[in-house]
Amino acid sequence: MSTGNSLSVALLGEPAACYGERAVQLGGGLRLAVFSALALRAGSIVSRPELINAVWGQHAPVSASGSLYTYISALRRALEPDRARGSGTISGSNSGYRLSLAPDELDVNRLVRLRDKAYALRDAGDTDGELGVLEEALGLWRGEALAGVPGPLAEAHRARLAEARLAVVQRRATLVIADGRSDEVVDELIELVRRHPAREAVHGLLMTSLFRAGRQTDALEAYRTARSVLVDRFDTEPGHELRTLHQRILAGDMTVGQLPTPTRTHRTRRTPSPARGSTPFVGRAEVVARVRAALAAVAEGRGGSVWIDGPAGGGKTALLAEALSGDAVATHTVAWACGDELTQQIPFHALDKCLDDLGARLPRPAASPLGASAGAQATAAMEHVRQVVGAHIAGPLVLVLDDLHWADPESLAAWHQLRGLTEHRPLLLVAAARPLPCRREMHLAKAFVTAEALPLPPLTEQEAHDLLGRLGEHPAAAARTMVALAGGNPAYLVAMAEAVPQHGHAHRWRSVPGPVVAAVVRHVDQLSPLVGEALRAMALLGETCAVADLAVATNTPASGLVDVLGEALQAGAVHAEGSGVRFSQPLVRRVLYESVPPQLRLAAYQQFAV
Repeated sequence: MSTGNSLSVALLGEPAACYGERAVQLGGGLRLAVFSALALRAGSIVSRPELINAVWGQHAPVSASGSLYTYISALRRALEPDRARGSGTISGSNSGYRLSLAPDELDVNRLVRLRDKAYALRDAGDTDGELGVLEEALGLWRGEALAGVPGPLAEAHRARLAEARLAVVQRRATLVIADGRSDEVVDELIELVRRHPAREAVHGLLMTSLFRAGRQTDALEAYRTARSVLVDRFDTEPGHELRTLHQRILAGDMTVGQLPTPTRTHRTRRTPSPARGSTPFVGRAEVVARVRAALAAVAEGRGGSVWIDGPAGGGKTALLAEALSGDAVATHTVAWACGDELTQQIPFHALDKCLDDLGARLPRPAASPLGASAGAQATAAMEHVRQVVGAHIAGPLVLVLDDLHWADPESLAAWHQLRGLTEHRPLLLVAAARPLPCRREMHLAKAFVTAEALPLPPLTEQEAHDLLGRLGEHPAAAARTMVALAGGNPAYLVAMAEAVPQHGHAHRWRSVPGPVVAAVVRHVDQLSPLVGEALRAMALLGETCAVADLAVATNTPASGLVDVLGEALQAGAVHAEGSGVRFSQPLVRRVLYESVPPQLRLAAYQQFAV
């Protein structure tokens, strides 16, 4: 927390705010949810509809707007009891409300900065420095993030921040073990296994720490316990990595726990390549050709914009890596970054990462002075972005933002503004995004590249078979099954192919293996809860169902399904067929069907029959 007089906010625990030594009484319940929503978007205007959705979700009461005004008024009194009317830490306008807060005065932002610093140190091979940064990051937590805060926004951020903390804990344990101090983390890893019994990586760390501490027998027992838990509770055998680790420990392999040679694979790149674990590329020749035509144009001095639009798992990153490789970018400077769901609240974070490879950095935005015009500040910031980028266009320059749907609003707005430079400079803007989540800033950025918007189609049947061929040999019956289940989604084909060594060929599966289920659930969970519920009801009705039947199954009027089905259609989860809808990927239907316990399936069928 801050030691000065500026406002400091902590969300990595129960939310707290203070001015120097003076703690602010934020209150609780929905009022705290409003404050947290403003803090997560500090420095940006959050509209009233956005706040209402963050606090109440899609079932907001009629009184929500009045309640929001009451909560904002109470927070203003708590933050600045003696403030002058018309100024203050929380400013309001016709557009919404804004919390003035310097980026480094929010602990979530400091966490992201430390995580990025740790990545850079890992790339440089500085494990001692990385370990120190990770420990500093862990010191930011004071308990469960956003503890006690209600509402869908807080729930979503709690889950994301919990995953971020787990990743930091695991990496720190890996470094401590490699440093020969395994005894220091054994107890911590035992507790971590208890809290995350389905995480094979955590089981593996415990096994490694025990073995490196000279406790081979205990390490082998930890594997037997892990296998028992995975089989009995999750109906899955340990994966390849955990089984291989078990064999190495059994053989007394003293290289277990040593760090691999560092490689620069997960930060911004001049020569782009797919991220680790990304989908191999096949097909989509027409889309590749159009991207390369834009590259050729920018090499001749004509700038432009390209927007790759495709569903989750559709292979956007692999396509970009294919199109932006080899001779196609021989004379170009390419800067590449990815949007990050955790960093949406940090102004210009995505664009800053993209520019980092050029040796260019945007200065961190400072806290807004009281009474300053948000519009004037935004205009000045955008002009500064144009100047920084313009100064680095010495030849054909390609800026790539992958996963643009997770980019912060300021980066999205800047992406739109940079289009002006493409009209007279050799600058090519390449974006890749899912159609969801729907955000105003994304629509604004995309609206001006309509002529170059490239929808990414599903793989054709032949392309899907070609992809499977790259992933290994499969009997004809198994290949046909996987191609049919995937519905042209490359990520699902990869997940199914990777499951074969452990679970056998797909046409013989009695149930979908856990790793494949996880790949599907990751995508479904990114849709709104109402869409998820509708898809599960659809799964019980069959691969295709009439809207009228779905209305009965969900106890929702057909008119009430318009937005729900619209989101599912836009996300590519379903497509229209006659008077109903059909799952675009039968694998999704099967996973959702199997997720419903048999007794509940029977009850649902009886309800539908009535």
